[in-house]
Amino acid sequence: MGLLVNRIENSVESGWPDVVMRGDGNLHVYAELKIAHGPNARIAVRPEQMNWAEEHATIGGIVHGLALCELDPNFFWVIKHDRLRRANTEGCLDEECFHIRHLPQVILGWTGVYVNLQPANPPFVEERSRLAKAKSRVSISRAALQILRRSGIRHSRNNRGSHNPESPWGD
Repeated sequence: MGLLVNRIENSVESGWPDVVMRGDGNLHVYAELKIAHGPNARIAVRPEQMNWAEEHATIGGIVHGLALCELDPNFFWVIKHDRLRRANTEGCLDEECFHIRHLPQVILGWTGVYVNLQPANPPFVEERSRLAKAKSRVSISRAALQILRRSGIRHSRNNRGSHNPESPWGD
């Protein structure tokens, strides 16, 4: 049993989440990646994104928001599809908050697949310089994506559509 994680760039239909996780048995889990800003941890969610999440959840889709804390990148909130509107206006503080080390358990709960976040191999030579740049700029979003890349999860590296490639958390 495996899990394939892909970044989605869709210029045809607005509102698609940033990541799709596909597993055995036609399992599809969608995640909208955000950065939570300010003391109330508000996220910027476009109306199209909220509508997409609610529409797909009504037909049985699994759609969540993951909001990385701007003030402390070791923590993130999980926001269910029906709470995205509220998190957009009031913030994420009432949602479930996790330490980044608990990301494998969160993904396990959604997909039934445990993801090992320990790097199987050291980063590629070209990724080392990108990691250094991300750390020097204190790029929370880039560092969080690197955690997934180092985990050994298979993913697509060539999905760079109209979104800013420097911002893997969709902001």
